[in-house]
Amino acid sequence: MEAHYDLLHTLADRIEGMAALSCPAMPSQAGAELPTYDERFDAFAQLIGAALSCDITRVVSLSLGEMPTANFGAASITDDVHKGLAHEIYNDPAKHAAMSDYLALHAAQVARLVTTLESLPDGEGGSLMDHTLILWGSELADGWHGYRHYCPMIIGGGWHFRQGVYHYWPHETPVDLLVSAQVAPGGYVEASGMPHQHLLVSAAQAMGLDTDHVGLEHVQSQSGIWINCRGPLEGLT
Repeated sequence: MEAHYDLLHTLADRIEGMAALSCPAMPSQAGAELPTYDERFDAFAQLIGAALSCDITRVVSLSLGEMPTANFGAASITDDVHKGLAHEIYNDPAKHAAMSDYLALHAAQVARLVTTLESLPDGEGGSLMDHTLILWGSELADGWHGYRHYCPMIIGGGWHFRQGVYHYWPHETPVDLLVSAQVAPGGYVEASGMPHQHLLVSAAQAMGLDTDHVGLEHVQSQSGIWINCRGPLEGLT
């Protein structure tokens, strides 16, 4: 009962605080129509910057819907990024190239978000980006739903991470990994990369949390081997 009361009390405090929120940096979107994918992204980037600079929140999760293929020059191939392009990257060079253009456009969007945060002062002579950590990943990895080539990016977080460094962890985790038949006969390889939970732990610790796991603490492979998901990635700090 005490724990339940504490949760309700915390929730009440948050609701009261939200009712009194004030943020002079909030961009005006009243009546604005945002018909394009890029315009909606830039509007969200401005809202993120305002919310962080006014300390309305300190954590933001931005997940975008499917990008129209016309945005990256693939409309003549298909109007479906998922099944029309991503699933065919090992079968069709043109679709592989289209997915590369798709990723390049997303990279440009992330760069614009960074620029937005760099343009906002932090009150200490620097910018909001000086105190921000961006973790950029993909739910599709290589577009084929395969994590054989998965390259998340850490942007910012210089107070905790070594910057400007490329890290590679070999595929030594004993978990069968689904791959295209063009990559390996039978569609499987016997080992995968590091569990992504280690990266989440690294990000959590960078933000000052005293934890050694995020989500699952361990997983079991199809062959029955237990895989440890605790602890951060080594070599990042």
